[in-house]
Amino acid sequence: MATSNGFESPRESVAAAAACSSQLREAAERARKDPSKDIGLTTEELQERKRCAAEPHRFVSKSTSRPFEVKSSSRAQQIMTKGVVERQVTARQKEVLRKVSSLRKLQVGLFFVGVGFAYWVGVEFLLPHYAAVQERNRILRLRYEMAQRKREEHLRVQGSSQ
Repeated sequence: MATSNGFESPRESVAAAAACSSQLREAAERARKDPSKDIGLTTEELQERKRCAAEPHRFVSKSTSRPFEVKSSSRAQQIMTKGVVERQVTARQKEVLRKVSSLRKLQVGLFFVGVGFAYWVGVEFLLPHYAAVQERNRILRLRYEMAQRKREEHLRVQGSSQ
């Protein structure tokens, strides 16, 4: 009999959790070994950026003409992330546009379904009701006209008999 979490025994749930955590650990290790897929850069470009970020920056101040080397972690971070944000923004924009276009298609489809439903309701329910009301009104008008003719005839007969 299965427990409330869907496993036959607690051992199975522990084994499933261990398998899941090992898969996550392997995925993190793969991303650590080759982060180029994660940030959208080629491996060669990533290696070039790492090399450029690791070498010290030669700086010449305004007050002195002597160059000195600066190793800065913020500069290294700038080199590593240069252009990545723009790539991620364009990727997100493309994804949003794709989702918006699919939502627009869904919206247009639902509009046509609504128009079809309104047409069906009109043909199946409203039009027969309208036709029945018109027929009833026509019959009532004919009865009224016949009653008027009989009344006029009756008045003529009464008027001629006097």
